[in-house]
Amino acid sequence: MNDFIKIYLEELSSFYRFEGISSFHYFDFNNKDILPKTLNYIYFSKSKIHHNFYIKLKIKQLLNNEILKDTDLRLSKYVIVDYNKYKEIFKLIENFKLSNNMSIEVNVSPLIFILIENNSIFRHLKKKHSHYIERVDVKRPGYGGYGFSNEWLEVLKYLTYFYTYQRITKDDLLYFIDAYRYNIVQNNSNVNLVKFLNNTDRKTVRKNELAFDDFSKYALENTLKKIVEEKLYFSDSYLDKYKKEGIKKLIDNYCIEKEKLTESVIKKYQKII
Repeated sequence: MNDFIKIYLEELSSFYRFEGISSFHYFDFNNKDILPKTLNYIYFSKSKIHHNFYIKLKIKQLLNNEILKDTDLRLSKYVIVDYNKYKEIFKLIENFKLSNNMSIEVNVSPLIFILIENNSIFRHLKKKHSHYIERVDVKRPGYGGYGFSNEWLEVLKYLTYFYTYQRITKDDLLYFIDAYRYNIVQNNSNVNLVKFLNNTDRKTVRKNELAFDDFSKYALENTLKKIVEEKLYFSDSYLDKYKKEGIKKLIDNYCIEKEKLTESVIKKYQKII
């Protein structure tokens, strides 16, 4: 990853996402069609801490539910300390046909947080309020994340400028069980099980073409107007307080922000990607 791009991306806000085992949906940022009008939600971690926690959880599920499912082995501290069983797990991972599993960082406009503030619902109330922004996993490390559906998912799509993805490989799984075993055998929980996620050389950055389309401001404006018309927001939120005047102000700031991005990044970015 180019250092100039890396520095600028750090100035943007970020959401994080895992795609792979049991993630239900793959989200294509450059696809003009979002999802059918259903209750399906796409979920994102609000912090890197929660994302790392979630990746650990998903790797354990991958190991236990897929790679080890036809054996008597499970990834647990009682199994992993047995060297022979550890080597057996190691061999099973090496021989396993691994499907695509991705760690994705979504570089978004800070404007999204103006829209999110005081404007989300918890899962147990979701049936009464379909298609609102959902708040999830708040008791987990990093304080969870958000679920977006339909119009709100479209808003997020147009407020996403770049996305950075990294494939999770067999070598990563082997490192994971090595670090997991070391932490237990040495009684030391300081070794990061997903250290490989910090390797910037393995990350691929892509521009969200739809966000930089000349018509994106109109698409975003129309979607926000539809959200206001259908009252897909809560009291005390930005759209509740300012409605159409607030949309105009947000779109003006969106255009300024995109212009800044275009001037400072895109020319250099296009030489790299």
